[in-house]
Amino acid sequence: MADIMLQIQEIELARLRPWEDNPRRNDHAVDAVAESIRSFGFNVPILCDQNLTIVAGHTRWKAAQKLGMTTVPVIVVEMNDAQRRAFSIADNKTAEIADWDFPKLRDILEELRSEDIDIKSLGFSDEELRRLLLDKTADEDAVPEVSDTPPVTQPGDLYVLGNHRLLCGDSRDRDVLMLLTEGGPVDHVFGGPPYFNQRAYSHWDEYQAYLSDMRKVIENCGQLLNDGSVCVWNIANGSSTHHDHVSHHSRLFEETGFRYLDTIIWEKTGANYAIPRNAHILRNACYYPALEWESLLVYQKPGPMPRMTPEGQEYMSSYQSDVWEIPAVTHQLEHFGHPAVCPVEIPYRSIQAYTGGGASILEPFGGSGTTLIAAEKSARRAYVMEISPAYCDVIVKRWEAATGGKAVRVAGAKW
Repeated sequence: MADIMLQIQEIELARLRPWEDNPRRNDHAVDAVAESIRSFGFNVPILCDQNLTIVAGHTRWKAAQKLGMTTVPVIVVEMNDAQRRAFSIADNKTAEIADWDFPKLRDILEELRSEDIDIKSLGFSDEELRRLLLDKTADEDAVPEVSDTPPVTQPGDLYVLGNHRLLCGDSRDRDVLMLLTEGGPVDHVFGGPPYFNQRAYSHWDEYQAYLSDMRKVIENCGQLLNDGSVCVWNIANGSSTHHDHVSHHSRLFEETGFRYLDTIIWEKTGANYAIPRNAHILRNACYYPALEWESLLVYQKPGPMPRMTPEGQEYMSSYQSDVWEIPAVTHQLEHFGHPAVCPVEIPYRSIQAYTGGGASILEPFGGSGTTLIAAEKSARRAYVMEISPAYCDVIVKRWEAATGGKAVRVAGAKW
């Protein structure tokens, strides 16, 4: 077999026969392949057996039909039926094993674009190209300042940010959440609820009122989640409130029908504080150590667990412990009122660990838009609710700065 010289023949397209039991679904790829053939020619022949049954190249065959071609280049190899089926599967499967070196790919795409090559003809979608060509040197945790001027956003405003949606509203209201998610279910919730005494949200006089509101949000999230989907809740205890937030929020999840999966500890390496740590000790009559970790409560709505993508499996294989050591974002202390705002890496890992490709992510407490940026980074769709108009402005500015895109207010107003 190795000594046989393979020959390329030009054969009438109508004579080729597709494998009727081909398990590979390829209709969605035909347009991209047709564009490649139109731009560069039919440079990869179709492989057929001696009966002209296609072994490899079904998508190219369909693309040729779409382009109105009458003949195509073909390599004919003698195979029995078992060999033909086995090779066809192997050819498709082995093509999935390789992956991209994205920095190199980005450099090559930039070079091709500078050489007037239409990179849209390379098979990538517009969204994929936009993500690939983002400035990867930018600080993903950079957050715009909260403006001292009246916010552009008004309560009830709904924004479309690329593939994502942002609503200035209240996650305690299920109807408002349904408006945000277009009435549909979501595949994952990542929530960073406000602290009881957090300055930007300090409208609770009583802790029980705070817990009652958190219960409403958790219940609403549970109603929107697909069966089996996971909710990750970033919450921490704090000596200044004298409340065990972690156990209280855990009880809320269990009382609303969620199933406990895990608790992951975020060790906030590099966190700093508004006052020196020794002063934190000395000013108190009893011992209150500085907080250097937070909990990520992992709860599941009953049902089958979603499968990770191959990319997610590869990424999470580096993080096998339930302690995540991730540097804290310390430059937001003045505005957010606590020592280390959640970095993008936290929701990004959550998304990689607990969702499949193209999943929808709900963040009921938008804050500065960290979960939105994580969803953008992981090619998922984010639904973000934020009650503060000023912080909605921050989210819009942050997304635009990170992506180069332009947010559109559904009401028609532009930034």
